[in-house]
Amino acid sequence: PADALSYAFQRLDTDLSLEAQVPLANDLMRNTAIQAAFAGCTACVAYVGPEGVHVANAGDCRAVLGVQEHDGSWSALPLTQDHNAANVAEVERVLQQHPASERPTIIVDDRLLGVLMPLRAFGDVRFKWRRELQQSVLENGDSDLEALNLYQYAPPNYLTPPYLEATPEVTYHRLRPQDRFLI
Repeated sequence: PADALSYAFQRLDTDLSLEAQVPLANDLMRNTAIQAAFAGCTACVAYVGPEGVHVANAGDCRAVLGVQEHDGSWSALPLTQDHNAANVAEVERVLQQHPASERPTIIVDDRLLGVLMPLRAFGDVRFKWRRELQQSVLENGDSDLEALNLYQYAPPNYLTPPYLEATPEVTYHRLRPQDRFLI
């Protein structure tokens, strides 16, 4: 399940990206594809099997298990971590993917390039595509960028994309009798 979940996240993100790059004759289809690629979305998905739960998380979503303790009290067990600047390991993962000279400008004010809070997400191709590809897609065709609420925009210090990915962090929890529900 872990590999399947990871593949599904990456495949969906690739499909969103590629769909926006394909020239389409239908304006509505083209505009919808471009909007979907430039929008961003985080996700948290759980696969509950007979003995445990696999959770795939990309972004700042959370999976929390409701546990009823032996004394009848309740507790919450987080099954995921947020992928944002508060997560030191996540920040280090992002920084390691870029030259040392960029380190001071990648996370600014707890945001990716000073703009985006999650460090993993679907879409948000303005943090993934080269500037030239963004410009080509946005200028190609008769798309009304203002009506689409899109603009040619590369964040400051946009030097070595991609800065963002949709690869999930997949965790596993073996279910126990006291595990009652998943949020």
